[in-house]
Amino acid sequence: MEAQELRRKALVKELLILQIKLGVDALVDFLLSPVVLLCGVIDIVRCSPPEQSLLPKLKAFGLTYEHWLGLFGPAAGPESRPGANADRILRHLELRAKRKLRQKRCGTVNTGPDEPAL
Repeated sequence: MEAQELRRKALVKELLILQIKLGVDALVDFLLSPVVLLCGVIDIVRCSPPEQSLLPKLKAFGLTYEHWLGLFGPAAGPESRPGANADRILRHLELRAKRKLRQKRCGTVNTGPDEPAL
């Protein structure tokens, strides 16, 4: 395969990963928006002290989620973040899809162990 074609494939992969991450992020933002409002109203009504306030806990969750998603981080760098994260999950799904496509093309059936753990 020539270098230009390999570069195109890498760019398509990078684009797809970013689009998937953007979609996930948009969905989470959509779902969290009413939760943030509800937590804010609860904190205001209860006049919660800082250690019992819901908003800081929600913000901490948001930071953890952003780190897990790695929206604008390197798509090929899940090794830098321990544990399961979006990059590792996407890589796992990519490998499964490639394996299934290869099996379909070759007409083979996977007789080996199940998919490796994330």
